[in-house]
Amino acid sequence: MLFRELQLKDFKFKNRIVMAPMCMYQADSLGFVNDFHLIHYGARALGGVGCVILEATAVEARGRISERDLCIYSDE
Repeated sequence: MLFRELQLKDFKFKNRIVMAPMCMYQADSLGFVNDFHLIHYGARALGGVGCVILEATAVEARGRISERDLCIYSDE
């Protein structure tokens, strides 16, 4: 059952394995994604995880939990 596809409305998961969010604290000083994230999360997806939930991501500067926390409050 764990390796069977799962359909939720219009989205299909290739299996029911979910990677829970874990703070990696690898963002640059501005909170941007870098090569580490592409390799880390890409490897999990290629390794067979059906759904990857990203780590904590700040929506404003004062919401960062560390200096290396991911951020999405800038369009840069």
